[in-house]
Amino acid sequence: MTYTLLPFRAYHLEEMQDLDPGLIIDAWLQPATLREMENHSSYTLLHNLLPVGCAGIMQLWHGRYVGWAFFTSDAGPHMLAATRKARQFLAKTTARRIEITVDARFAQGLKWARALGFREETPLLRAYSPEGRDHVGFVRLAEWLP
Repeated sequence: MTYTLLPFRAYHLEEMQDLDPGLIIDAWLQPATLREMENHSSYTLLHNLLPVGCAGIMQLWHGRYVGWAFFTSDAGPHMLAATRKARQFLAKTTARRIEITVDARFAQGLKWARALGFREETPLLRAYSPEGRDHVGFVRLAEWLP
């Protein structure tokens, strides 16, 4: 399979028409947030020139970052490539702390967070999303890395 990694642009999300609306936090899709996502370490994974996933990290302050990712609902066959690219990126980052949250109902997302080396820090963030859904908080600390 042919994969390409490009710097993230907001229009990539528009091209990913089959995002699961039950897993999207609308606040991430606001124009100001999207501009911030474009200005930080954020990438889009293309398969045969079509975006299958977007992910990145945004700096909150020196050493502390928040991570994010969106994938198409049919990204399953591409997750091995996405995982490899994400692990390569994470191996190079100098971020001391990267925080992510995953919808507590999203089993594949919880599994992927662990596969990328994130550890559960907060088992239940009740009514965490703007829509009131529960999340699980994960963190990846540089001190855990070899």
